[in-house]
Amino acid sequence: MKHARNEAGVTGYPAPFSCRRSGNLIIVENAFARWEHDLARGGELVGAFVKNGTGGNLLVAPQTTSLCTWVRGGWRQYHFYDTSRVPASAVETSVADDGSVTLRFDSGFADAAGKVLEGACARHAIRFSASGAATHELDIILDRDMDFGHVRIGTLSLRDDMDRIAVRPCSQAAWAVELQNPCQWIDLVHAKSRTDLPAYRSRYLPLSILFVKNGIEAIEMSLGDDLAAWDNFGNDFPGLAQGSVCELRDPWRYEAVFAPLDSPRAGNIVHAGTYRFTYRLSLPFVRESIVPLSLAGGFIKHGEAFEERWPTADELNALADYGVRLMRIHNDGDAFGNGIFWRDVDYPPYPPDEMAKMDRAIADANAAGIDVVPYFSCKEWHPEAKDFAVHAETCAHRVVPGEKFMETFFGTSLFGVQMCLESDWFGVRRDSIDEVLSNHAFKGMYYDWCMGQECINAEHGGGRHWDNDKLLDLVEWSRTRTGDVGKLYLHLTNVPSLAIENLGDMILVEESEYFEIFPEMFTPQVHFLNVAPRSICVMLPGESRTSEKMRALALAALLHHATLCIDGLKTFRDVLELYRSHKADFEAFTRYSHHSAPGEGLVSTGGSREVGMSVYWKDGEILGVLANLTPEARRTAWSVKLDGRTFRGETDVPPLDFVTFPVIGNGE
Repeated sequence: MKHARNEAGVTGYPAPFSCRRSGNLIIVENAFARWEHDLARGGELVGAFVKNGTGGNLLVAPQTTSLCTWVRGGWRQYHFYDTSRVPASAVETSVADDGSVTLRFDSGFADAAGKVLEGACARHAIRFSASGAATHELDIILDRDMDFGHVRIGTLSLRDDMDRIAVRPCSQAAWAVELQNPCQWIDLVHAKSRTDLPAYRSRYLPLSILFVKNGIEAIEMSLGDDLAAWDNFGNDFPGLAQGSVCELRDPWRYEAVFAPLDSPRAGNIVHAGTYRFTYRLSLPFVRESIVPLSLAGGFIKHGEAFEERWPTADELNALADYGVRLMRIHNDGDAFGNGIFWRDVDYPPYPPDEMAKMDRAIADANAAGIDVVPYFSCKEWHPEAKDFAVHAETCAHRVVPGEKFMETFFGTSLFGVQMCLESDWFGVRRDSIDEVLSNHAFKGMYYDWCMGQECINAEHGGGRHWDNDKLLDLVEWSRTRTGDVGKLYLHLTNVPSLAIENLGDMILVEESEYFEIFPEMFTPQVHFLNVAPRSICVMLPGESRTSEKMRALALAALLHHATLCIDGLKTFRDVLELYRSHKADFEAFTRYSHHSAPGEGLVSTGGSREVGMSVYWKDGEILGVLANLTPEARRTAWSVKLDGRTFRGETDVPPLDFVTFPVIGNGE
């Protein structure tokens, strides 16, 4: 396998892992992350480290799986038997040619006094992939029927200094049945919460929980694709589970619980047999230095007449001169009202003369130093495309019983029908991508609908499931398919996924209609980790798409270390001039290791919604950034809280512009 290299010359994406043993520890690590498993603690995970984050362990206690029996006479009182209280056995490790490591071990269950639960054991297999994901396959093996009141799989105990969680609720627990379930961002409060008010709790298991220390490091746990394995475990009442994030003490920590069984009554007999649960832990590939602010955008000029939709060589050279390096052909709807658009899985997408125009424009872009990537939806299959009628019903994504298809429209334009990657759709989608890349000078892929989704289509091999793991398989295949020079441009609006973002060259993280522009306007995903360049869609209402508003939006994005998605030279010229005039500032940002955006608690401009602030820092050196979102000059008081010190000052900021300055002094 070939491995791309990042700006610092460190092997980047994918980043293969190595494996070694040190005493009781099995250590699996690469240039960005380290996992530690302790054979004396049941083989369980005891260490998770993001090397370019704080460098400290995210865990304060071993991860553990618990089988809990009833305590007679108690209301919801359980006797815990945990995997982390007995030594592991049957330990095996192996390293594959693709840079992945596999660890296998067996463990039993014991209580705090060391008493073993007879007739129960656990068999664990973990594959550490070069995307930063550790995929766990856990078999709970029972030799006899047992009455459990509470069962936890893979409980995590995380440091109390984590700032936020991002929760993907399942469709049953979400506020509505949607085509997608966006994550819920929840701020953590650091030992200020009451034990009866958890940060998150649901009787339905969430699809994933991601813990973030703002701008520094994170860890994510997501359920495996077989959701049915987590449903109705030991009971016949759907929703008799517990997904929660609670703050506990001795020591202070956040505990993330995925309990497929949480019952208020006895009599939940789990019969003898083997029960398999899969889940994924992921760590981010945080870079050693701040990733460059990269410019990307749309290749087709939707704001022009159909005959002028392909950019000219002069326009492409001008865009390249401004610093645009990546553009996507995003043409999945009938934007021009003439029936000529790229229907997903349809090839060739255009009449012969339009195909020739496309290839000439791609050649002009390549000559200008711009990589062009085609649009592919990970989930949509257009009904007019080849073989749709043959396979669509068996491949269809369904979440509402009795519904045949879930279609996506914009206005009257049909984009496609939703498919599930846990079906033959995976092969159809992969082969259709390969066909396009084999016939044109594209330099990678742009993926829309890049998210795992729940599905209840029984044709996909069982009950309720989602296709989060298959999506990672597709993106990992894509990373290999692009080679060292190819680009992955990924659309992940409000569905963060650490392993998938680790593989991206550009992440599109915001797609919303903005009615007000202010420093804290974006979701935390726009800036929460220094993993890959990020951009946002310009979704201003028509009357707001003025040069002034566009520039203000660009400044708000810059405070989060993100750029706008450039869709056309004419509309974005003033924004491009802003970027070009600050080229030296952009280069200076990459000399730092960390960045904090507005709303993350480290910077303040006195509550102003007109001037925002962010900071970059490394080894005590701090660079401040002030952005004025108004057309009048502003003098702004600011403060920075970093490393236990508070710095204050006042600075003049020009209209619709930003300034950088060193934050110096001893602080307070």
